[in-house]
Amino acid sequence: MPETRRVQAAVGEKVVDDLSQVSLLGPSGAVWGLDSPQLNANLVVIAPGEGIAEHVNGELDVLMFVTGGSGTVVIDGVTHEIRTDSVLLIPRGATRSVRSDDRLAYLTVHHRRVSDHVGPRRS
Repeated sequence: MPETRRVQAAVGEKVVDDLSQVSLLGPSGAVWGLDSPQLNANLVVIAPGEGIAEHVNGELDVLMFVTGGSGTVVIDGVTHEIRTDSVLLIPRGATRSVRSDDRLAYLTVHHRRVSDHVGPRRS
């Protein structure tokens, strides 16, 4: 896993951060994150040919914005080609997986939850 730069925001605090300073090279995983009392955001990078296995998030809707690269997202069995500037709303309870064609980078934003695990749970 890459080192994740996490920003913590207190109640009412404004945060401005420069994501161009975050390295998108290296292993797949979350490379940046923001935690506020109500929201979580993560910048995730997936190396070429890698992905996040099929899983279900039964807790939260997730907004996904592709900041670079291309790949595919499968939501409830339907394949969607994604590329820079694609935006997806993945509803809670949907089965989803992500695969990178080249180095894929995307930002996810969702309501804060207690656990902020990215990807399927490992046993």
